[in-house]
Amino acid sequence: MLTPTDGPVPLAPRLSVVICTYTEERWNLLCEGVTSVRNQTLAPHEVIVVVDHNDSLKTRARKAFPDARVVENEHEEGLSGARNTGVRHATGDIVVFLDDDARAEATWLSRLATPYLRPDVVGTGGEVVPRWQAQLPRWLPAELNWIVGCSYLGLPDKPTEVRNPLGANMSFRREALERTGGFTEAIGRIGKVPFGCEETELAIRVRRETGGVVLYLPSARVEHFVPSTRTTWRYFAARCWSEGLSKALVVASVGTKDALSSERKYVARTLPRGILRCIVEVAHGDGYGLLRVLAVAAGLGVTTVGYATGRLASSPRARSARRAHPRPLRSRGRQAAAPAAAGTIQPRTATISAVVCTHDADRWEALRRAVESLQQQTREVAEVLVVVDHNPPLFERARHELSGGAVVENRHARGLSGARNTALELARGEFVAFLDDDATAAQDWIERLAQHLGDERVLGVGGRVVPRWLGARPPWFPDEFLWVVGCTYKGAPTTTSRVRNPFGGCFCIRRDVAWRVGGFRAELGRIGSNAMGCEETELCIRAATEFEGDFWYEPAAVIAHDVERNRASWTYFRARCFSEGMSKAQLSKLVGRTPALSTERTYIRTALPAAVGRGVFSSLTGKDRWGVVRAAAVIAGLGVTAGGYVWGSTRA
Repeated sequence: MLTPTDGPVPLAPRLSVVICTYTEERWNLLCEGVTSVRNQTLAPHEVIVVVDHNDSLKTRARKAFPDARVVENEHEEGLSGARNTGVRHATGDIVVFLDDDARAEATWLSRLATPYLRPDVVGTGGEVVPRWQAQLPRWLPAELNWIVGCSYLGLPDKPTEVRNPLGANMSFRREALERTGGFTEAIGRIGKVPFGCEETELAIRVRRETGGVVLYLPSARVEHFVPSTRTTWRYFAARCWSEGLSKALVVASVGTKDALSSERKYVARTLPRGILRCIVEVAHGDGYGLLRVLAVAAGLGVTTVGYATGRLASSPRARSARRAHPRPLRSRGRQAAAPAAAGTIQPRTATISAVVCTHDADRWEALRRAVESLQQQTREVAEVLVVVDHNPPLFERARHELSGGAVVENRHARGLSGARNTALELARGEFVAFLDDDATAAQDWIERLAQHLGDERVLGVGGRVVPRWLGARPPWFPDEFLWVVGCTYKGAPTTTSRVRNPFGGCFCIRRDVAWRVGGFRAELGRIGSNAMGCEETELCIRAATEFEGDFWYEPAAVIAHDVERNRASWTYFRARCFSEGMSKAQLSKLVGRTPALSTERTYIRTALPAAVGRGVFSSLTGKDRWGVVRAAAVIAGLGVTAGGYVWGSTRA
């Protein structure tokens, strides 16, 4: 629990007000919100406006709000990333969040701040009153005002300890936000997609990790603008569905007990009372009361189906696994926990051998482009090695036609692991960088990887793999499954991050480390055209276990990976998913389930439910008829991969 010895907030705590915005359609509302903060009886320490990836809006805001700090979202697009950016720039003791379509009463900040004189208070929130653009829809019961982002009938009417505040009107100690890692960026609204619950998941973690309390203060009031587009049955259904999916994400992150504690009371008490009230209103001549009863039933039903859909996208193993926390936030001026800038091996003097392993003459043109891309790097490599995997005609052709590199044959058993081990034996560089034979590296690829190699604690670095579709990209193919075609998927880190393992066709590793742990295991990895994998995962786990160091992901180190037409089919999609499951089963046997599935647990409980929700929502709103097909592909891919894992686990 936070105590005075942890650093008491002064009698007049400094308040940093953060307003996140993403569209110029709300410009007038944003101006009203900023003005309402300026007119507070308790002046804020600072106002921070975070613009979510909209350059024209950022420029306009900087001109209009010279007394505020206008910054750009430094994370992935979405409200959670924008809020985390606001926290990083905040210098006040308390970080207060106000929606960009809300305006605060004059005493708002004063009422939110007063409870912080108690050292056990880590968060506060207030009432959110709807300000309807059109007339209040008579079919919408007050118990469902959460659908339009407002306080609903059933919330406390006096200061009360709660699980979480409402996102449009809340505050937290900055110290608590930084300690717990901020908002989980896989949860929350992205643009107009009505996901939510990011403040719920955050508040649960804050209360758990600090032992503090969160208070709901009805007198700390803001008005929230509700456009007429949010008073339709279509929005009602879409918002309920998204809420169910969002709750499934929170359950996967923090567990069922905390994630659904308030919802159980709401369903058991608030909704029955609301139905009874509406029936009484019908008896008194209000015909819309029956519609309100139907709205309660429909809303509960759609939300429940959305929740069930989200839970189906999470395996039992993922639901029972310990949650992986978001990347910690840092105050400005603090040192980042990233690779050091200098070490025993300096990036500009370390030698790097670049390696391309190949097996198929049909990829000749792609192989030639791959080698040329390595020869045109801004940072020169010590050598380029081409390892040919048991294909004599291809070996002879490469030996005679490829210039500027050494061509050798795989000295070990057939397969990608054996070819890579051959490269480890023959390479002269201190580091070995592997590039797939159907990929081309950006000119600064080696330079981007090398910038992290000056720290001896860095065992290896991987980069980002973007797809280069040789045919039309299938509209049903979800971004979250780009790993199926060997590329970086949606859900992977978007900033320089510590990872369990990089992608096998786009990474650099210390040669002595890889060699001393025994190299790549021959029983793992692709052989010819089969779709097995995970050999680099297993190697990295062994290396990190035996040496004091980490692997890092650098998204600025980019390669383009060819996606052949035959890989853009349902047949290949299913085969690759099944093979991945089998490979993960083999990996689990070799290194244990905890390290073998650590990244996958986070992926299943965060990236996949969000993908299903986005797909279904885009179809429900008529924006993209393929959205529901992509959602089905996510569920099918997860099911087939799980089937492959079970099959692989039962084999000797």
